[in-house]
Amino acid sequence: MPHMGSLASSRAHRAGTVGTDMAVLTIEDLPRRLRLAVESTLCLCLPEPSKLVPLPGTPLWDCRWFTRWHHHEGRLSCCEVINGTGEQLEDLAEVLGAMAREHGFTVQVDLNNED
Repeated sequence: MPHMGSLASSRAHRAGTVGTDMAVLTIEDLPRRLRLAVESTLCLCLPEPSKLVPLPGTPLWDCRWFTRWHHHEGRLSCCEVINGTGEQLEDLAEVLGAMAREHGFTVQVDLNNED
């Protein structure tokens, strides 16, 4: 598993008492062997549960509590709405960006800045 550095571990466990921001995480051409590393990075950088709560009465199997990966010729891709503090999302973008440059896939974390 790629080294995630002290950036993710030092900042990720600080509780986000500030409001959360939403972002869209897009990953393309991820080698399958790196899926666990990406999922671990998501857990480290975004430790708080998602604020995207399902509507009352929504069946559990219709809730999105996991990353929906799409498979194509041995590679994975995903496009997910995520949330966290601005600092957590920036850390996630930095850590995944470094991993993407090292392993040849693409990643984008688009912050929803409606201010």
